[in-house]
Amino acid sequence: MLALKAALAAYRDGWSRVLRAPWLLAGLSAAAFALLLPGTWDEGELGYRTATVVADATMAIGGAADWALDVADLAYRDSDPATQLLTVVALVVGAFLSGGILDRYARQRPVDARTFWGVAGELASRLLRLTALVAAVALVLGAASASLPGWAVPFELLVASVIFVVFDCARVRLVVERRRSVVFALLAGIRFAARHPAALLVLYVLLVATLGAVLGLTALAASAADAARDAGAPIWIAGVRVVRAIALLPPTLLAGAALTSLFQSALAHAAYVAPPRLVWPDSPAIETLGEPRDFPPSV
Repeated sequence: MLALKAALAAYRDGWSRVLRAPWLLAGLSAAAFALLLPGTWDEGELGYRTATVVADATMAIGGAADWALDVADLAYRDSDPATQLLTVVALVVGAFLSGGILDRYARQRPVDARTFWGVAGELASRLLRLTALVAAVALVLGAASASLPGWAVPFELLVASVIFVVFDCARVRLVVERRRSVVFALLAGIRFAARHPAALLVLYVLLVATLGAVLGLTALAASAADAARDAGAPIWIAGVRVVRAIALLPPTLLAGAALTSLFQSALAHAAYVAPPRLVWPDSPAIETLGEPRDFPPSV
């Protein structure tokens, strides 16, 4: 019962954190829109590449399981080298952005652009190392699944799910606690997952159900748009591709925000997050001040 309450509280608080950072959601949506728009009405390579890049970058923000899906798709899809290179770039961009995004959700208050990009840059190399480990695990599991009998596949999926949940916990601990070592962050993620298995199980069921519902609705919308185009509807109906990609952003961001909420709720101080590295002439007292002054709009 306590685990259920903790998971539900983290899920609700995750939505609250996402909605209380409208500039962040709006900025990511605008970036996705700008990237997708040129290829919206292109049924050929341009449309495929832009949709692939945006989808992979979005999923890379979400967490380890999404990274694994992207890596497995990259390894086994039949695509040209240019598309594969763009996919790798999208994964790197997603991992880079995830540091600033998780830090913003952990702080639960607006931050200026300098802080956001500074935190993202500070954590980039660590998150990229973590992404590389996820990629290696995904490739090993993908290669092993080809030689497994059918009855063993559910067990492999269970093992993979546990591994990727641990990676997600490690990512949150790396960002919130500013851990410098990816290995120690993984060990800390293992400890956290071992202490809260029931809460994590319920939370991930909710997150998967949310993402599945969004994917189902957008798939229905895309099918309806294709049918309308075949029936002679105006070409602008193809713009549903843009809506579909942007619709994936809220549940993707929710995954990181909810897990961050669950982790912080387990600490003695629920709003704890390690401060960014100080750069002269900033004083430590700046963290106690109100809204940032003379900065661009906060995210």
